Amino acid sequence: MTGRPDLDKCQQNKRCNWNQRNIVRRGCKMQRSRKKETTARNKKTLLLRPAQHWSRIGRNVTLNQVAALTDESWYKKEPRALKQSHLKVVCVFRLVHRLLVKFFRMRSQVIWLLAVAAVAPVCSASGSCNKQLLPDLTFTLDGANLDWPCSSTKSIYTSSGRYISKHVITTRVQIYKDEAIVLTPRYKTGVPFTLGKMPLRSKNCHPVITPFPCWSLQEEGNCQALQSAVDIFLDAQDILWVLDVGIVNTLEQPIRRCPPKIVAISAKTGKVVKVIDLSELVCSASRLQYLVVDYDQDGRCYAYVSDAATRAILVYDVTNSKGYRVVLPKAVTKGSSTKDVLYLALIRKSCGTNVLYFTYLSSARLFSIKAHHLRRGSAKGTVVDVGPKHRSIVILGTDNGSAMFFRLKGESDIYMWNTETSFKSDNFLLVQKGTECRLATHVVPGYKRLMWVLESNFHDYIQNRVGCAGASVSLHPLVKSCES
Repeated sequence: MTGRPDLDKCQQNKRCNWNQRNIVRRGCKMQRSRKKETTARNKKTLLLRPAQHWSRIGRNVTLNQVAALTDESWYKKEPRALKQSHLKVVCVFRLVHRLLVKFFRMRSQVIWLLAVAAVAPVCSASGSCNKQLLPDLTFTLDGANLDWPCSSTKSIYTSSGRYISKHVITTRVQIYKDEAIVLTPRYKTGVPFTLGKMPLRSKNCHPVITPFPCWSLQEEGNCQALQSAVDIFLDAQDILWVLDVGIVNTLEQPIRRCPPKIVAISAKTGKVVKVIDLSELVCSASRLQYLVVDYDQDGRCYAYVSDAATRAILVYDVTNSKGYRVVLPKAVTKGSSTKDVLYLALIRKSCGTNVLYFTYLSSARLFSIKAHHLRRGSAKGTVVDVGPKHRSIVILGTDNGSAMFFRLKGESDIYMWNTETSFKSDNFLLVQKGTECRLATHVVPGYKRLMWVLESNFHDYIQNRVGCAGASVSLHPLVKSCES
């Protein structure tokens, strides 16, 4: 102590400042040492990034990229636990990827996408209903997530029995840009609208379904509106064609509200551009099921509708506003005890010819007819027997090219057949291993240049076994998983 309080205080402050500087210096040294440790850890983690990046670039698929099919949690659990075998697997996948890119550039684009998806390292437990191969692109659709104008409207619909959430099920889909347009047929009472849309960019795995194009077009009992849509088709001009059978409560007590019709809606603007009355082309026994739309070389538009009950295809010349029935030969029902379901699939061959493939669910063979023969109004001598079906098949859709997707009756595995080859099991490619809970009802091309599949437990729905939560419906890209 110097005896001078002001000097003593000054020296104490100097000592305090010196101590603070030492603490800061030591802290900087500790911080630098931590950075070194972090850098060392990052160097180990970086080894995983090429494989992780390789599994993620498929979210914007091009001819040199692959589908994002890897569960990222696999990497995040133990970043240090990298083994030499993991690196070998990545190298093998890269090698196979390069070979596939070279080979499938000569094939259609969708075949390439599906084959690459088959190579991607994704494993899922067999029979798991809740396993999501692509969580960011997997959507669950149910009747509880509907977009209402206001809460009072929902209350009115609920109290009057016009809205029963478990009776809403999505069966068909078309994808326009980053939106999915979906069908919710009025198979039972309590379905507020029969045509809706949902965003695919949504981060919510339970997206809200909005009536498309508006609520006024969904009014039951108004013949200017949609009654019960059973199929939709999006053509090359971005026109959405909707097949409305006019019959509601099909699975309970069927009521014919209005005559059957086809409604054409602009997918871009939501405006109705055409309404086609089909009452002149049907009879009391008709059962309309599927719809496809085609254009000839002169740009004229034609709509084809399957009428299973009368063994016919309805052809409507949209440009000239006239239609006719093309009765199919009796051979198409051979092996079938009933005229159950008449599937349609429009295939565009590489040579430029459009061919319509068709078959009954329980029939023994698959048939086809060239589109220009249908436009002439006669099937006599023009129907081609493509080949025998060893089992009943359910046609799910096409890639808008030469590939057809289907599954076996009662089974969930999805196969692809290149129609440029013969109709034999050796040419059927397994593109998705299904689960025990849901069956695919539609496969379409769309968002992110991927093939998308709509699955549901429709078999439980029609037997009233879905419970209070309603049907289980999932929309996701078509991928192939490996056994775990």
